[in-house]
Amino acid sequence: MNNDLISKALEGVKGIQKTVGDAMHKRAEAAPPIIREAVGKANVIRESLVHGIAEATDGAKPHLEEALTHLNGFIATGKEALTAGVAKAQEQLGPLTEQLRKTIESTTQATAKKPEEPAHEPDAAPK
Repeated sequence: MNNDLISKALEGVKGIQKTVGDAMHKRAEAAPPIIREAVGKANVIRESLVHGIAEATDGAKPHLEEALTHLNGFIATGKEALTAGVAKAQEQLGPLTEQLRKTIESTTQATAKKPEEPAHEPDAAPK
């Protein structure tokens, strides 16, 4: 479950990141519909993460929760940009991209983190 959830989330967030990156190179008037679409896709990924966290391993949970926090930040920033209007939407593309980068980083760490090994007591030296 974890790997499937993580793979789908990464694929979706990377797609959104590409969309937002492309928007940075377009006219300001083109930004709002692109941001609206990206926020919609992010909401779908958020729902998957929310449901998947409950079934995640203890090692993956903190990273998925962090990814969810960054994704929520992306959604909030995107909504703010849309309410602020065209010029502000274009200005918000940089922070949106940063939130997505952090989401990808946290999600990737959910699979990359090695389980912690239990601490071993050193053998007592003979007397």
